[in-house]
Amino acid sequence: NKRKSLVLILVLMLQLLVNIQSISIVEANFLFPPLEEITIKSDGSITPSTVPIKQVGNIYYFTADITDHVINVQRDNIIIDGAGYSLQKTRSAYGNQNGVSLTGRTKVTIRNLRICSLINGVSISYSTNCNISKNIFLNNKYGIVLVDQSTSNYISGNNLTSGGIQIANSTGNTLRNNAMNGEGPHFSIAYENVESVAEFVNDVDASN
Repeated sequence: NKRKSLVLILVLMLQLLVNIQSISIVEANFLFPPLEEITIKSDGSITPSTVPIKQVGNIYYFTADITDHVINVQRDNIIIDGAGYSLQKTRSAYGNQNGVSLTGRTKVTIRNLRICSLINGVSISYSTNCNISKNIFLNNKYGIVLVDQSTSNYISGNNLTSGGIQIANSTGNTLRNNAMNGEGPHFSIAYENVESVAEFVNDVDASN
């Protein structure tokens, strides 16, 4: 009958929509493959082991520029020292484009690194007591983002051009002597479901 035919047509249209969406995702991955991921694992090891990063105790030194990779940090109490080298995206990519991701981390320092052409240069999420200092950020959407209740982090002495600093739903962070220039947002604050001002107090002075 007409009702059954209509239901069948709707089901077929829904299936067609799902198939088109799946094809679009596959095409996006094929045309713009995701950036390769470097992981500093919780046991301290680095994967893949062939990347130009040298571990000396709790310090991880760049020994050359790294292109078209992102870094996922899974270890606390470490220092990532860029030694003046770059972490840079040079091609279109699909998926994660956070240069260095700190999620649920504590006491991680990132210093002396140049991060270019990513969505977020350094993404800090659910993390505490991390230190981002003396880095250069160039042509990212945001150089540094602090989100998801990240607290007691120290951001200092960074040079950010065309992409600044964003704080979202995070409190108790300190920003000092960060130079923000060029196009794009220099400094922004975002919030969602904040019940009081006390939940969103950060120490940002005129040195930035």
